[in-house]
Amino acid sequence: MGIDAIEEFRKSHGINTKGNLAGILQLNRAFSKDTLPINPDDYLTGKEGQVKGLSGANCQSILEEYHIKRVLASEGGRTSRGLMGIMKDYAALINEERPSSKDFSEIERFLD
Repeated sequence: MGIDAIEEFRKSHGINTKGNLAGILQLNRAFSKDTLPINPDDYLTGKEGQVKGLSGANCQSILEEYHIKRVLASEGGRTSRGLMGIMKDYAALINEERPSSKDFSEIERFLD
């Protein structure tokens, strides 16, 4: 899977705000640990109003692995409008492209 597909996805879905960037960073990490194909329903909260597993603390723990100490988004994208649709579309992209674990790591570095 090439970074070009991720860059196109980022542009087409407006992933240029702190909340959306924090959200997609965490989704990429979560999807990398899941079994393909990704089922987007597994990432919905009980009331299906937010994406499960997103938090400021989770986002910061990923960033700290890259020695980044600045806070990206205090809520970690959890409350970002539109992230539900982004999550579903990103799951579809991942299912189509079927990235390897190495690809997921490259995507994460690209997003940071």
